[in-house]
Amino acid sequence: NTYRFFSEEMNSLAVERMTLVRDLHNAVEEEAFRVHYQPRVDVNDGRIVGVEALVRWQHPGVGLLPPSQFLGVAEDEGLISEIDHFVLNAALRQYRAWMDGEVTPPPRLTINISARTLRMAGLPETLRRMLREHGVDAHCLEIEVKEGDVMDDPPASIQRLRSLQDLGVRVAIDDFGTGYSAFGMLRQLPITGLTVAGSFIRNVLTETGDAQIVTAIIALAQSLRLSLVAKGVETPEHLAFLEHHNCSIAQGLLYSRPLPAREMDRVLAEGGVLVPVKS
Repeated sequence: NTYRFFSEEMNSLAVERMTLVRDLHNAVEEEAFRVHYQPRVDVNDGRIVGVEALVRWQHPGVGLLPPSQFLGVAEDEGLISEIDHFVLNAALRQYRAWMDGEVTPPPRLTINISARTLRMAGLPETLRRMLREHGVDAHCLEIEVKEGDVMDDPPASIQRLRSLQDLGVRVAIDDFGTGYSAFGMLRQLPITGLTVAGSFIRNVLTETGDAQIVTAIIALAQSLRLSLVAKGVETPEHLAFLEHHNCSIAQGLLYSRPLPAREMDRVLAEGGVLVPVKS
């Protein structure tokens, strides 16, 4: 008792999706990914206090693709854990190269993992093996997980996160405030930090609600003695807001875009200090 209208656009979208899935399977087999690094900066003195490893896909026909264009498909196709493992290996290898080179590595390397990877029973042992193979101390690594991925099953998540902390790895909740967590539950999670989503920072000067959310998250992190990173900091006004509310670590285009390893080498060689980019 229904009817449907067909359009050529439906067919073209289906073909595009099939092509993307096929190319992504090939990319996983060929490890056709690149890792870029975005600095996290102490707003008080400009020191780089960490870097976040961010994956890119070197597509043979299109060029370098950002994660927003393929990670969702990777999750749907069950390929996300393979990409997570690639990023972990590549980023730890690069961190070791910084340690062995002539630059001082950033104090912390942050890597995001998906819900599928977090649920893997062998994740702690995999991380232990990777850290040992690359010769990187566990305390230099921070694993970020999405808030919603943790809150889907809090008791199991607490156990999984604790197993990571037992390795000496730091654990943070990414984009806090965009999911459905209760503040009471947050106290029970074995975590060391939070990040504020760039979507909140973007509107912090124009939307009263977003400003209130950001100030509440800052106060919450301070009361629970958690580290806090504000993402998506793009303007001097964003930075002034964070400074006024005592959020000391910022990440975003105001300081630097995500950089290939070679460009990150140059920044570190120049002293590992960044100043806000003047518009």
